[in-house]
Formats: sequence, structure tokens, C-alpha cells
Amino acid sequence: MLITYRKLRRSDVSQVQKVALRAWRYTYRRIYTPKNIRKFVSRHYSDERFKKVVFPSIKKRHACFHIALDENRIIGYSHVSNGKLGWELQRIYLLPRYMGKGIGGKLLHLNERFLRTRGVGRYFIWAHAENRLGILFYRRNGFVRMKRKDEGPTSICFVKRLH
Repeated sequence: MLITYRKLRRSDVSQVQKVALRAWRYTYRRIYTPKNIRKFVSRHYSDERFKKVVFPSIKKRHACFHIALDENRIIGYSHVSNGKLGWELQRIYLLPRYMGKGIGGKLLHLNERFLRTRGVGRYFIWAHAENRLGILFYRRNGFVRMKRKDEGPTSICFVKRLH
């Protein structure tokens, strides 16, 4: 297994959408119904959203989106962008069989390298309170829970300092 990494291209969107659906089904299988997962992924990973939100923000350097590949097949991705609180990790997901192999950490590292070039000192991630996989991953990778009001009863905010 030779994993490579690069920035997102327009031609990658359909593969990212497929990875998103599989990763969401696995990650949130005990939290959301299959119907809600499909609905969320189809809305937040739509061609239109990539065209009108993701790619323009990347072009303006208000976001960075990396993908991980096993040969030529996308197996994971991560996306940071400048949001309401500052820079946020919008998404980081891998196909289930690639979890626990250091790939997610490498994706974080690539995003953090981008953030440092922008002079960013910290960034955030919102996690579902029942997303044990995500919360363990964030903690293992240096994120700490913020001492502030979380966004609703199911969201927890974590922050990671880059200095």
C-alpha cells in the first residue's frame, strides 16, 4: 500500500462524494439513520456546493482541501476553511479500512502546513458528542476541548494550537 497525497482537483469530486457516503455510513451508523446520512452527504457534498463554495474558497486561499490516494483511488480527504470562529477543520474522513494507519494524521499535517503559511495560530473542529472515533482521533492529534459553550446539545468544539 503506497499512499500519496495531493490537493483536490475538480475531476476528484465524484470520488470524494463516494468516499464521503461510505465514511459517513460507517462513522455515524449508530447516530443517524441511513436516510439522514444520505440526505446530509448529498447536500454538503453536492457538485453545486463544490462549484460555488469549495473551489472558489480554495482559489482565494480561504480554504485548503487535500486528498489521500491508494494508487489512483481516493481513500480519504480533509478540508480546512476560514469560518465564523476562525479557521476550522470542516471535514476529515477516510474509508473505514484505512483508519488507524496514520493517513488522517498526515492529512492534518498537510492542512496545518497550509495554515502556518497563512499565519494561523490555532484552528477548530466541531464534533458530534457521540462520534467516539472522531473525538479519539482529534485528541490523539493534539486537539483539546474548548472551555466555551458548545453549539447545541450534540456538538463539541475542539481547538488545536499550531505554535
